[in-house]
Amino acid sequence: MSGPAKNDSDKFLLLPQEDSHDEALFANLESGCLRNLTRKMAPNNLLPAVRMFMGRAIDMHNIIQHALDVSSRHLLVHGEKGVGKSALVLMTAKYLHDRSVFKGGIFFVNVPKLAFKFNTLPQMLLYAIQRYVNYLF
Repeated sequence: MSGPAKNDSDKFLLLPQEDSHDEALFANLESGCLRNLTRKMAPNNLLPAVRMFMGRAIDMHNIIQHALDVSSRHLLVHGEKGVGKSALVLMTAKYLHDRSVFKGGIFFVNVPKLAFKFNTLPQMLLYAIQRYVNYLF
């Protein structure tokens, strides 16, 4: 191994190579119980993350600011076809979901696909949530 990788590997030498590695690192700890304190994630039906997504930090910041503004109920993201609007919204939603910002969850609604079936956005959202719940059970 050479170059930067060799330098980095030297930083993580925990035990001398010539000594036994059977040493108990924390031998004097009292017995206890293990508790999982991981926060339960809110529900979501978000699509997988976009592979190549970069250079949109300012746009994400603006969307997050609007999403967290309690006086704002709607947000319109618009632009030319193919510029990455859906990817931007998806990655912003994933960012907010990973940080448990919305306890009730975050749901993706494919409006063009559901517009043939439902007349209103609330109907579409309810359908998306019901599909998610049915998927779980």
